[in-house]
Amino acid sequence: MSKKNLSKIIKNIFINFVVEIAVKNIIWYQNNLQQKVLYFKQQVKVYVANFFLAKLKRNLPLLYLFIFLFMAFQTFNILTLNLPITKKFTNEYNIFSAQPLVLGSSTVNLYGMDTRAKKIEGVFKAYNCPMIGTGEYIVEQADKNGIPYWIVPSIAFQESLCGKHTPEKNGVESYNAWGWAVYGNSSKAFKNYEHGIKVVSEYMGNRFYKRGITETCDIMKIYTPPSQGSWCRGVNYFSEKIQNFVTK
Repeated sequence: MSKKNLSKIIKNIFINFVVEIAVKNIIWYQNNLQQKVLYFKQQVKVYVANFFLAKLKRNLPLLYLFIFLFMAFQTFNILTLNLPITKKFTNEYNIFSAQPLVLGSSTVNLYGMDTRAKKIEGVFKAYNCPMIGTGEYIVEQADKNGIPYWIVPSIAFQESLCGKHTPEKNGVESYNAWGWAVYGNSSKAFKNYEHGIKVVSEYMGNRFYKRGITETCDIMKIYTPPSQGSWCRGVNYFSEKIQNFVTK
């Protein structure tokens, strides 16, 4: 073997040795780096968990207080939901509304009512609605016009929170709890809630239920076209509240 060939073989062996060492170092470095990254991530997780745990421990009294108040509020709602309803009349009434039949004070007695009227009155009472006392008339008009007893009060809840947020017409209460004929600053005014219940019940019967339109989302398309579904979801929500109300 010539010296030239021997030199070439030794050179190749050396190059292969160096490359092998370099590759092993690179692999070791990569593995070591991955281990360090994993360790760093674990340390970060531990630190974050400890940080929030410490925060939680410091605020535990507030959390316990919030839970206590929430549970107390829910318990109060459950205990008072079906309490008897008392409505007082005063000697003052709006000159634009129908005069009360009896002046003075009166107690609304639920025990002689239709069960449906009891449900409506019970929910009105639970929400402290201005429309308390109209339950029997709502049922009467519903039967007369062939509509579900819950549809008119449910719309009133959705449109005005059962009469709490009604528009005024020239500074006078409109009793318009149903968003009836509201266009910008213009709106329909009724003499009282009973007048509104009569008009809306007749409209719901003639315009929808007598024509087979009974789904609230189908009614919504005509009653309030701009709504994108929130109206019928709200009406359905309150209809379930009324229908599922447990009377005594």
